[in-house]
Amino acid sequence: MLECTKGPRGNRTVHQTAKYIMPELAEVEAARKLMQQVCGGHSAKKIWFADDDKVLVNCTKAELEELLPGLTISQAQRKGKHTWLTFTGQGGAVHSLHLHFGMTGSIVVKELDGSCTAAKYQR
Repeated sequence: MLECTKGPRGNRTVHQTAKYIMPELAEVEAARKLMQQVCGGHSAKKIWFADDDKVLVNCTKAELEELLPGLTISQAQRKGKHTWLTFTGQGGAVHSLHLHFGMTGSIVVKELDGSCTAAKYQR
């Protein structure tokens, strides 16, 4: 889960969640657009990750929870079914967080009032 600061509407939280449909290119692009709209250009405030070796690869939960808060989410990008968030820090340092939705993943934005917006492809 990624909580980012967002202008006059306050903070928003982005969740990567499990749905029971396999995401195709259109669903992954809808998720990328939602992440860009919600968090693009804003600072990561707080980061939560599942403590699961299937979720995190090549880093630990503690490393990410320490590294990412305070960095600016500059872009949400996609190539095929792979999505990544690009973060920039002081001195222009760049970090990327790769997301893959696998067989059942999706993105949901949770507002401060508790309402949720899921990334959905409109056919």
